[in-house]
This record gives sequence, C-alpha cells and structure tokens, in this order.
Amino acid sequence: MDLDDIYQPGSVLDIPKRPPWEYKMSKEAIDNREVEYFKDYLRQIYEKHRPEDLSYFEFNLETWRQLWRVLEMSDIVLLITDIRHPALHFPPALYDHVVNELKRHIILVLNKTDLVSPSIVIAWKHYFQNKFPKLHVLTFTSFPKDESEYEQFVTDPGKTFHKRRRRRQRCEAIGPIELLDAVASIVKDKGVTRLIVNPASFFSCS
Repeated sequence: MDLDDIYQPGSVLDIPKRPPWEYKMSKEAIDNREVEYFKDYLRQIYEKHRPEDLSYFEFNLETWRQLWRVLEMSDIVLLITDIRHPALHFPPALYDHVVNELKRHIILVLNKTDLVSPSIVIAWKHYFQNKFPKLHVLTFTSFPKDESEYEQFVTDPGKTFHKRRRRRQRCEAIGPIELLDAVASIVKDKGVTRLIVNPASFFSCS
C-alpha cells in the first residue's frame, strides 16, 4: 500500500496549516483567526468522513500551534520515526508543506534499526528517497554489538543489529555522525563554516 492511499494528500485529511497572518495583527486577532480556521478544518473533515472511518488525530489546537511556530522558526526539520512503522509518522502533506511551501529542509531519521532485518531498513530507505527526492534519509541505532559491526554499518547503512541489553557498558550509537554530515551538507552554502558538537552526546548506555 502506498502512502498516498493512506493519507490521501490534497484532501481534507491533510494537516492543518497556519492561516495567513501579519506582524501588525494583534495577538487576539491572530488567535481568533486560528480558532475559526481550525473549527472549519474539523467541520470539513466530518462533513466528508464518518467518525468511525477515521483514525485518531490531534484535536488540540495548541498542539498544532506549536508545530506551526516551530516550523516557521526552523531552518531544518528533524523527523524521527520508528523503523517498524515509519508510514505512521510521516504524512506526505507535512513533507510538502515544509519543503515546497516553507522552503525548509527536512531530515528523516529511521530509528531503532536494530529491531528489524537489513532488508526492511534498505527497503524503507529506498522508498522514502525515491518518493520524496528532497528528503534527507538516514538510519539510527543505539545498540551496535562491537567495533567491527559498527564499521560494517557505516559502510552499509542497511546493516542492523539485534538488540541486546548490556549492563555497565558504554555503547556508541550509530547515526549521530551521519546526522551531523547531513546538516553540514545542508548549511554549507549558507555561510556556516563550522559546526561544534559535543562528542559525549554520541553515546547511549543500555
């Protein structure tokens, strides 16, 4: 099944987008416009779909307001999804809004790759890269087994590991360096000449 079959992009099921506003508007005017817009957004959904035919979605306007403002303030949007169910966390309407309307960059992190087979990782990565050409896709796992497998994973992003709980052992997560490289490739033409990252943030302990 394709993502378009699930989310039906271009329909009333798209994510709500912040209505037009200007800095000269008062806070009350902006709040009222957003409230009325969101009411109309819900009304259109329920005019075309029965409640029992819909999956769960966010009814809290304040949650959407947070998303609207974060997207407006951001240059790069990082979306972390569970590799076992990435389609549940990646609405195509969000990608279209961020990339084509807001002109922002979006990075998709396929997380917990140690919990699935390499073929699943490769399949999802290729799917997202082919369907969303402006999307930066990388994989992440916090449970590599040893240094040799770490090297294999860096060489082959499809490499995954079975999750093993370890006590009193420091584990180097796989993915932070690749994330840093993705960010660096995005900002290299924007006058950013140096990125500083705390290496300690690259470790996760089981």
